[in-house]
Amino acid sequence: MFTPRPIPSGSLAQVALARLSEKWTAPLLTALSTRPRHYGLLRRELGVSAKVLATTLRGLERDGFVSRSEAPAGALQVSYALTELGRALLALRSDVEAWAERLPTTAGAQRATGDQVAPASAMRGSTSPANSGSSSA
Repeated sequence: MFTPRPIPSGSLAQVALARLSEKWTAPLLTALSTRPRHYGLLRRELGVSAKVLATTLRGLERDGFVSRSEAPAGALQVSYALTELGRALLALRSDVEAWAERLPTTAGAQRATGDQVAPASAMRGSTSPANSGSSSA
């Protein structure tokens, strides 16, 4: 029998899951999946702000998922590429998507039905002042 255990903080598994949960990681991995890209091209392709792109790329580079290279002297061009670890993270993302597609229901459908709960006042059995039968004189 499988007994789940917590994912250790700072482990590769925890870092990978945290990265995949960030908004711009998946689109960035996808953009880099075919070939290295220059910073400006990534920004145009993704339609992301410079600050968000720089922060995301810096984090992915720090964690070893993306490599950064500068053009030889003279040109101020920086390009980014997936590392072997980055390709593995992209494959993990694809596996998670395939897993989700195989499920009979989606998490969104579960959340939608779970969100239909009675208001707190109905749950406490309280009534509105108009229905309480008491009058103020």
